[in-house]
Amino acid sequence: SAQALKAGLLWHHKFLPCPTQLSAGSFCQSPVAGTMPANVGTYVLHAEGGPNSIFAKLGGQQRLELFVDGFYDLMAKDKDSKKFFENRNMAHLKKRTVDFLGGMWGGDAYRGPDLFLAHTGLGISVHTFDVMMKACDKQLKVMKVDQELAKLITKDIAGFKEPLCDPSGRLAKAQNRKNLAGGDPFDDAANRAAFAENQKKLEERKAKLEAFKKKKRQEEKEAAERKAQEEKDNAEKKEKKAEKRKKSDKKKEKMTEEPKEEEILKETAVPGTASTSFDSAVAKEISEEMEKVNGKAKYITVERAVVSL
Repeated sequence: SAQALKAGLLWHHKFLPCPTQLSAGSFCQSPVAGTMPANVGTYVLHAEGGPNSIFAKLGGQQRLELFVDGFYDLMAKDKDSKKFFENRNMAHLKKRTVDFLGGMWGGDAYRGPDLFLAHTGLGISVHTFDVMMKACDKQLKVMKVDQELAKLITKDIAGFKEPLCDPSGRLAKAQNRKNLAGGDPFDDAANRAAFAENQKKLEERKAKLEAFKKKKRQEEKEAAERKAQEEKDNAEKKEKKAEKRKKSDKKKEKMTEEPKEEEILKETAVPGTASTSFDSAVAKEISEEMEKVNGKAKYITVERAVVSL
């Protein structure tokens, strides 16, 4: 019945297989230890069969396989969806789809993950889903399926949109809450100790790195200070050397400009005089005066002395 089919679409529940308790139109929820990991949902889907089921009206197993093969082949050729099916195991996809639809419409029971968990991570877009719906419609027409039956099939498959695409993200959030409902499976004493040890090592590495950087900065600072002091010392040395050279040049210039004693005496001599001489005492006095100024002549004007013999 339609209600039984709708009851089979419990996307986010985790059902574990229990073949001994399975009956038509019922779901087995008894857990079997060690069958599946905690975060993988597995359930049994088995709607009531009979002549009024979609499975029977469609024509049984062979017609169901023809329907699934047909719309998958159409999607694999469609320009908007063919890239999605590249490098995928199409035979496996077709078989599992037949298994699911068979369990949903009254065929053999389906055992496996629910639609959401089976397709999570595949990144099926709403656009890809719309391409699938068009492919289903086309294949139903190719198979000349009764219109009323085709509407039921299309309506059921349209209900797959949320678990396949999860456009709102609601199912993913619900699944995460369920996975963590029993607490973090990795939260135990050993893991906490290991985490604490890793954190300690991380802090030690950070401290060593910071100490290294600090030492490096200090060394760079000291090197810069030494360089600045060396440049300052060199500048002072150059300045002193330049000052010394300047004084030396001035001294040489003055010595070059000052007339020698003999020239002064020669220039002060009276021309045309038959016999002229300087008193030896005067000459001695001039010499002593020149010695007082460190050998520098100060343009001493020597009075002309005319000694009459």
